[in-house]
Amino acid sequence: QSGILLRTALTCAIYEKSLNLSPKGRMGLTNGSITNLVATDTQKLFEVMHEAHQIWSCPIAIVVVVVLMLIIIGPSCLVGAAFLVGLLPLSKKVTHAMVHIRKKRVAVADETIEIVSS
Repeated sequence: QSGILLRTALTCAIYEKSLNLSPKGRMGLTNGSITNLVATDTQKLFEVMHEAHQIWSCPIAIVVVVVLMLIIIGPSCLVGAAFLVGLLPLSKKVTHAMVHIRKKRVAVADETIEIVSS
């Protein structure tokens, strides 16, 4: 609920601000960048509001599950937990690659929107 309200308020604020900008203030801002800001960046804020609780809840859930598995299965579950921790560097590299690709995609989206809206 709060993510939807934030996205709506931010979309309205960006739209109103872009309408009230003077020609000098609009220098360097293309229609594509404004449209992309409204569409993409407000969606990202919505997603952060929706999924931010996972920053604290996922580590707690992992610890609880490992403890329960330790009680039920025994020490052999620690191999799986160690494997999970061992995959963290790979996960970091994949995430970094995804962010890099997303930045390129946003730049292309800006150009595409600018071409279509011209």
